[in-house]
Formats: sequence, C-alpha cells, structure tokens
Amino acid sequence: MKTFTTKAAFKKNDVYERAPDPAPIPEKPKPPQQTNIFEATCIAQAPNPQWIYCKADGKDGKLAVIIPKRLSGKLVGKRVQVEAISDETGTSYRILPNQS
Repeated sequence: MKTFTTKAAFKKNDVYERAPDPAPIPEKPKPPQQTNIFEATCIAQAPNPQWIYCKADGKDGKLAVIIPKRLSGKLVGKRVQVEAISDETGTSYRILPNQS
C-alpha cells in the first residue's frame, strides 16, 4: 500500500501573514427591569403547562404569563397579579411569586 507524505507549506525564509485583530468584546447586556405590576384574569391554560393566558385590565388582547409548575391548571378564572419585565429583547410577563 502506498503512503502519502505532506510537505510543509512554509520554509524558513517565508513571511507569515499576521492574523486579523480579534473582534471587540461586546458590552454586558443590561439586566431585566421590572416595569409594571397589574392585575389580570386568567382566561385559559396554555398548551405548555408553565404558561397561562390572561386578560389584563386596560390592555388589548391576551398575555402569555409564566407560572410555577405547581400552579398549572389551578388558576383558570382567577384574578392574579402579574409583573411586566422588560429587557433588550422585549417585554415578558410572570405571575408574582406570592400567589398560591
């Protein structure tokens, strides 16, 4: 069987190209900020058990709100306090931790 050998591409007198400068380190993103607390009525359980759909007073449409797993299926038709959390990607909603 034939074996192949490779030869070095550079010789001692060859000049190496300098590698490009690395990209600058991006700034650390800002932490999420709590922007609002309001009451909402839970209208349905979402297909994912960690989410519910709520209708908030003064807001159009329904909001997807994240909840603890232990509360899944127990909040439909009840009033809950929801906090809005805003960051660079947008606004998300979660139930306040003292709900039970």
